[in-house]
Amino acid sequence: MMKAAIPTVVATALALAVPGPAAAQSWDADRVRLQLNGVFDVSALSYGQSIGFTEFLEPGSLRTEYDADAAPGFDFGLQVRLFGPVGLMASYAAVERDAGGSYSLEVPHPLYFDQPRSASGDLPSLSYSEKVVHLGVGYAGGSSDLDLAFFGGVSLFTVETELVEELDYGQSYPFDTISIAGTPRRTQKESPAGFHVGARVDYRFSRVFGLGIQARYSRARVELVAPDDSVTELDAGGFQVAAGVRLYF
Repeated sequence: MMKAAIPTVVATALALAVPGPAAAQSWDADRVRLQLNGVFDVSALSYGQSIGFTEFLEPGSLRTEYDADAAPGFDFGLQVRLFGPVGLMASYAAVERDAGGSYSLEVPHPLYFDQPRSASGDLPSLSYSEKVVHLGVGYAGGSSDLDLAFFGGVSLFTVETELVEELDYGQSYPFDTISIAGTPRRTQKESPAGFHVGARVDYRFSRVFGLGIQARYSRARVELVAPDDSVTELDAGGFQVAAGVRLYF
């Protein structure tokens, strides 16, 4: 009984995996496509802040520079076909980057005018993350088993980054130098809107399963406000490549 059932199971699995005329016709009626991608954000980021303050009746300054590396992440998306090759697309993507930087501090002298003390150093192990909701319209075409699409629309970013906006420093007589005792960080969160454009290629192995690759470029302008109300801008997003599984319904 068990041996007799094995050929039937194998034949059923092959019928689902190998595209045929009947399967191709039913694929044209599919309205929903789900995707789960691993992504790699190939665009590194660079940004900085310049903060002014007053001490001993003179102006001082803190300048910080940051670099966030390219990083992997994930992307989960949904496409609903409206009519013909046109459909609505929505996806959620998240990337967390390793970041680092440097600082340059100038502090006025408590005894002499126009003789600031300076210090500089590195800022290792900072965090930077982007979470993005992409909403857009797609245009798809191709054969029954190969699907090519172009898409674009609005991107809603949530950006969180650690910033160093003040330094703990010490000084002692004759006050000609300062020593850095700590680099406290503050996490700043901004939610700008931007845009995205992209393309993908999917290959269907059966009525419900496929694999695909995708490229997408997104961009949003982020404004970081320092304690002295100065604004530093950076461009979130960048170019992403992705690959993953597809499910069709």
